[in-house]
Amino acid sequence: MRVWRKLHLLLRVSAWLLVLAASGVQGSAIQEVDVMQIRYWNGTAARDPYELALLLLALDKTAADYPPFNITRLEADLGSDRARHELARGELINIYAAPYRARVGEVETKIVQVPIPLLKGLLGYRNLVIREKDLARFEQISNKEELKPILIGQGRSWPDVAIYRHNGLQVMDEGLFSNLFAMLSLGRFDCLPLGVVEAKATLAAFDGDKLDLTIAPDLMLYYPWPVLFQISGKHSLLAERVTKGLALAAKDGSFDALFDHYYGELVEQLREQESKMIVLENPTLKEQMGLQEPQLTALGL
Repeated sequence: MRVWRKLHLLLRVSAWLLVLAASGVQGSAIQEVDVMQIRYWNGTAARDPYELALLLLALDKTAADYPPFNITRLEADLGSDRARHELARGELINIYAAPYRARVGEVETKIVQVPIPLLKGLLGYRNLVIREKDLARFEQISNKEELKPILIGQGRSWPDVAIYRHNGLQVMDEGLFSNLFAMLSLGRFDCLPLGVVEAKATLAAFDGDKLDLTIAPDLMLYYPWPVLFQISGKHSLLAERVTKGLALAAKDGSFDALFDHYYGELVEQLREQESKMIVLENPTLKEQMGLQEPQLTALGL
């Protein structure tokens, strides 16, 4: 199965590189750049070490064929909407990692999404951050119908909102990410779904214990939610390089090795858990990628 997945990935990358070439990226352009300027942003601290390491791996794999690079990191809470606009402009930032978005609207047409999932679908597994006093309430939930009375909290312009609403769930999407934990504690909504790769660390970073918040211990959500490198369309050479680098890393096994280094233990923990899992449909991926079942079943989940 792994050999087939790698072959499928290489075929998809080859097709994508043809698209980039058709859009005006020619081999001679590589010679016209002395230093590739990479302006990187990551809005999720818990995922940042892995995603940055993966970007550096992709750049290293292509070092022989591309110019040297310089990375400038932006440390700011841009918010989802502003980040998309800044990425489209390609000046303040020109790359970051984020979940797939449908190519709808003027801003999205100016952004290149490298079609190689970075987290093997792991971000689609969602823990529910809740108030400690609501533990008994969430213990009674085991399916989507029972989840419908729950008000889900999300940040403004988060793409997840469309998924929850498509599945008939209630959503409050207000405020920046940094405000959501206090809002949950104050009762503005009932739960905050976060990816298993980030939930515990993020809750600790925002002093969840002082806010009387916790993670529902035996309930998870899943929806297909591939995280991709998002790159400004004004920097198509960078998009070409990252695409090639990730494909090379997938082919030689270094991609899998890096994933296992950061998330292998978490995958083992998920294997051992007996949590109830509510599977939601992601309408934006229904045709494009066809990923509706939990992707990590290949890893034994």
